[in-house]
Amino acid sequence: MIKIGLKRLLLALGLLIQGLVLHAQANNLVLLSNWDNNNLPTTYNLVYNEVFGWAAPSGAEYAILGSHQFTYFIEVTNPSTPVVRDSVPGNFPVCIHRDFKTYGHYCYGTADQGTSTFQVIDMSYLPDSVHLVFNSGQYFERAHNIFIDTARGRLYVAGSNTQSGGVIVFDIATNPEVPALLASVNLGHYVHDLSVRNDTAYLNCGYDGLFIYDFAIPTTPVPLASLLSYPQQGYNHSSWLTEDGNYLAMCDETRNKSCKMVDVRSLSNVGVASLFRSALLSPVDTTSIPHNPLVVGNYVCVAYYHDGVQIWDISNPTAPSHVAGYDTWPNNVNYNDWYGAWGCYPFLPSGTVLSSDVHNGLFVFRVPFPFPRPITATFTTVAASCSYSLDGGATVTPQGGTFPYTYAWSSGQSTASIQGMQPGIYTVTISDRYGYDIVQTVTLPGPTPLAGNAQVAGETCPGTGDGAIDLAPSGGTPPLTFHWSTGDQTEDVAALTAGTYVVTITDSAGCMLVDSIVVSVLSAGPEAIAGPDTILCSDNFLAQAQAPTNGTGQWAWVNGGGVIQSPNQTNTQVTGIQVGSNALAWFVFDGICTAADTVLIYVSSTVNIDAGADTVVCGSAMNLHGSATGNGQGTWTAQPSAVMFSNPNDPSAQVNGLQPGTYTLFWSVSDGNCQAVDSLNVLVGLHPFAAFSYTLNIFTASFSNVSQNATSWWWDFGDGNTSSLQAPTHTFAANGTYNVCLIATDTCGSDTTCQSVSISIVGNDPAQHLSLSLWPNPVADRLQVQVNGLSDAAINYDVTDLSGRILQSGTFPVDRSAIVLETSSLASGLYFMRLQAGIWQSVKKFQKQ
Repeated sequence: MIKIGLKRLLLALGLLIQGLVLHAQANNLVLLSNWDNNNLPTTYNLVYNEVFGWAAPSGAEYAILGSHQFTYFIEVTNPSTPVVRDSVPGNFPVCIHRDFKTYGHYCYGTADQGTSTFQVIDMSYLPDSVHLVFNSGQYFERAHNIFIDTARGRLYVAGSNTQSGGVIVFDIATNPEVPALLASVNLGHYVHDLSVRNDTAYLNCGYDGLFIYDFAIPTTPVPLASLLSYPQQGYNHSSWLTEDGNYLAMCDETRNKSCKMVDVRSLSNVGVASLFRSALLSPVDTTSIPHNPLVVGNYVCVAYYHDGVQIWDISNPTAPSHVAGYDTWPNNVNYNDWYGAWGCYPFLPSGTVLSSDVHNGLFVFRVPFPFPRPITATFTTVAASCSYSLDGGATVTPQGGTFPYTYAWSSGQSTASIQGMQPGIYTVTISDRYGYDIVQTVTLPGPTPLAGNAQVAGETCPGTGDGAIDLAPSGGTPPLTFHWSTGDQTEDVAALTAGTYVVTITDSAGCMLVDSIVVSVLSAGPEAIAGPDTILCSDNFLAQAQAPTNGTGQWAWVNGGGVIQSPNQTNTQVTGIQVGSNALAWFVFDGICTAADTVLIYVSSTVNIDAGADTVVCGSAMNLHGSATGNGQGTWTAQPSAVMFSNPNDPSAQVNGLQPGTYTLFWSVSDGNCQAVDSLNVLVGLHPFAAFSYTLNIFTASFSNVSQNATSWWWDFGDGNTSSLQAPTHTFAANGTYNVCLIATDTCGSDTTCQSVSISIVGNDPAQHLSLSLWPNPVADRLQVQVNGLSDAAINYDVTDLSGRILQSGTFPVDRSAIVLETSSLASGLYFMRLQAGIWQSVKKFQKQ
C-alpha cells in the first residue's frame, strides 16, 4: 500500500476547495444539439447509458449511444442536426449498462445484464448501415467494461461473468471481426474498469483501490504498482491516462468524493497529485458523484451524475482548473439518486464533444475555446539568399484547437506556407475550425542588409573637383567589392565634383546594394555669364560678358587662340582668332571660388581661302594649288569657261584645254555658314617653233620667217652679221656656203633652226631648188605630199606640232613620186611639215580639221 504524505493531503484538500464549481446549467460549454427518443422503454427512470464516438475516413463523425435495447449509430457530422443512421439490438432486452470501444472501422460492445453477448459491429458501410459481424457469448455473457490498447491491437474485458476476479484479453489485430482469446487471468480481486497503453494496464478495482500490471505476456501479467489508500477514497470506478503517460485521471463513483490526478511517473511512488471536483448544488449540497473521466490533450472531461459534463484544464496536473461544463439534468435538487450524465467522448477530430444522459439522451457540445489543447505553432523557415531577395519562405505547423486551420499572413497569403518572401518579421493569424485563433510571429532569416554608411566631403567650389566619399560598409557577407559610376572599383572615391554618384556593393554571396550618394558644393561661388556661342566668317570678334556682382573677371583662352585686346574688360575685341573651334572663357574670382562661362567660337575655314598666285602657263594644262576646304565644300570655275577641271571640287585639281591667252580661275569655298571666293590670273603661252625659207637673187637672200608662237627673233647669217627683224633681207659679200640660223623666242622659251645658204656668182640651176606642195589643206584624214627639185639628193621629212614635238617622220622615195600621209590620228590644230636635203630645207604649214 502506498501512503500519501500529510503535505500532499493538505494540498489536495486546498485544491478541492478551490475547484468547487457554482451551479449553472451551461458554464462555458455550448450546446449544439440534443437527440432523445421519448418512445424508448424506461427502467428505474433510466433510458440511455454509455456513449462513444467514431470518425470515418471520409471525415464523417458518429456518436455510438447505448440504450436498454439498442446500440445507436448517430451521425453528428453536422453537430447541430444529429441523424440516426442505424441501430443494433442487444441479445438481452433490458440492459441499463453498455460499454463501447472502437478499433479501425469496428465497434466492440458489451452489456452487464442478463444473457448478453460480446458484439463486433462493422461501421464501414455508414452512413448507409452497420453490420453485426460477431455476436457471441462463448467467452462471457456479461461484462462491465472493455478497453482497447490500440497500439498493440488487444482488447481487455473487465467485470465479466466468467472472470470477475481478473481480466480477459483478446487479440483483435489479426482478425478484427473474430476476436481471438489470448488469456483469462484471475488477479485475486474484482476489476470494475481499466485503461491500457502499450501493455501497461491501470485497473480500477472498486473499494480495493488502483492496481497497475504489465500485460506484455497476457497469460502471466506482472504487477507493477498499486494505490490502496489515498485521499477521499471511495469506489474506484474508472480512469484515463494523460497523453504523456505521466498522470492518471481517476474517479471514485462515490458521493462527495473528488476526482484525482494520480502521479504515475514513478511506479515506485504512485500517489495523488491533486484533487478536483464539481458540486453544482453547493453550498447546499456538495455530494456529487463522478462517473467516467476521459483525457484529451490538456483537458479531462468527466461525466457526472446530476452535474452533467464538466471539463478541467490539467496542463498543470497538480492544479487542475475548471474551464467548462453543462448540466444535462438541470432539474436535480439534490444528489440522492443516480440520474444525469453517464459518459462523455471528447476525441472527435472536429472538436465536437459528446455526452450521454441516462434520461435525456445524446448531447452534442462545442467547447468555446481552442480544444482539445491551446493552439500553438512551430515554424520552419527557408532563409532568403539576400536581404532583398524574394526567395525566402516559412511554413507554420499548428497544434491544438480543432482541425482544419486557416491562415492569414501579414504578407496577404493564406496558406500554411509562404514563399517568395524577403527576410523580415511576419505575423500569421492561425484560426481553427471554430474561429479560435492565435497570432504568431516568425522571423524569416536572411543576410544582414548591406549598408554603405557614406561620409561625404563636399566640393569646395563648383568645378574644383575636391569632393570625396568615404564608405564604412556594413552587413552582407564579406569580402565586399565596389563598382562606382565613375568606373572606380575602390571602397572610397575622391577628386569628385558636385553631383550624384552611384556605387554598387556586392558581397561574396552575390548580394548587392545600389546606393546613390550626393556630393554637394560647399560654396556656390560667383556667377560668370558670357555671351552666346557664335560662328564667324572673319577672324575678329567682340566678346561680351555680364559684369560680376562680386569678384573680378578676366577673359582667357581655354583652347584655340587669338589676341584679346582688353582681358579684364567685360567687353573686349578679339582679333586673329584661329580657324576652327575656339573656346574663350570669362572667369570670375570672388577670393574663394572661381566661376567660368565659356563662349564657343567657330571661325570658318573660308577666312583663309586662297586660289594661288597668278601664273604663266606654257602648254594646255596646269596643276592648281587652292587652299584646303576645311569643313566646307570648294568649287573651281573659270572665265572664260572653255576649260576642263579634273575634279572641280579638288583644291589640287588639274585644268586642261588651255589655249594661249589670259584666264581667270575662281576658287569658291562654302561651309554652310560662310562663303568666300579667291581668284588667280593665268597667262597661257606656247613653246616657240623656229622655221624659215629664203630666196636668192645673186648675193641677196630674202628670208621668209614661218616660225610659230614667237614674240622675238634673232638671225645669225653665218658671215658675222645678225638681225632681230622678223623677216630680214641680207646680201652676202662673196660666194660661199653660209650657215644661217634663226632663234625664235617667247615667254615659254626659244627654238633654233639653221640652214646652209650657198652663194655662187657663176650661175643658178633651178633644178637644185627644193619645193613642197600639200593638199588638201586643211586636211581631214589623208594628206597628199609632192616634192620638186634636188632630183639627185635624198630628202627626209618630219611632222611637228606647234611646240616643235615630232609626231611623224620618214624619207621620200628617190623618184620623187607623191606620197599619202595618214593624218587621222592627229588632233585638230596647226602642224608643220619640214623637208631636209643636205643644205636644202623647206617648211610647209597645214591645218587638221
